[in-house]
Amino acid sequence: GEFETLPFDGHCIGSCRPHPHSLRCPGLHTLLLANKIWVVCRNYVRILYAFDYMCEYYVPTRVIIDKYHMEKHYKSYGKWEEETLKGYLYPEKNKTRGPRLKLWSSFREVDDYEMIYWDRYEGCAIMKRGEGKCEMFVRNKYIDYSRTLCYLKVSKLCGGYCRDKLYTDSCKRSEKRKNPWDWQW
Repeated sequence: GEFETLPFDGHCIGSCRPHPHSLRCPGLHTLLLANKIWVVCRNYVRILYAFDYMCEYYVPTRVIIDKYHMEKHYKSYGKWEEETLKGYLYPEKNKTRGPRLKLWSSFREVDDYEMIYWDRYEGCAIMKRGEGKCEMFVRNKYIDYSRTLCYLKVSKLCGGYCRDKLYTDSCKRSEKRKNPWDWQW
């Protein structure tokens, strides 16, 4: 099936066990099929001056099966910034750990995310980053719809609501455009 129920607390994640004719991490692979993945919110404040850090999204490009080129974009002090990361997928370790996405900059590991929830109807994933720290990722084509279930799951699975909201409607409207004159600024 689409979801696998884990015995330790009963929530669902995209299974990462090998199946014939299928990918190793279907939920995570489906999330990364998006042309753009928005980080909608976190249940913790990651960046000290969070009010000046908004609109974070990733543009994933698959290199080989479990390796991705990840372009990270975000707005800092009203200006669009970007950095290029490498993403590596790892299958779930055992029945209590979901599939993982590790992000690397050119010289160090930046993030180690574990997918603890995937909802294909809302196009959202809840990714855990260390103890009790969760982030909600949403595929671009679902960003304009409500994510009621996902918000509830952040509270239920991570303890704490989405207090650091990175995505607002203005993010999509002010998206970075690739203009020929970009280089001048």
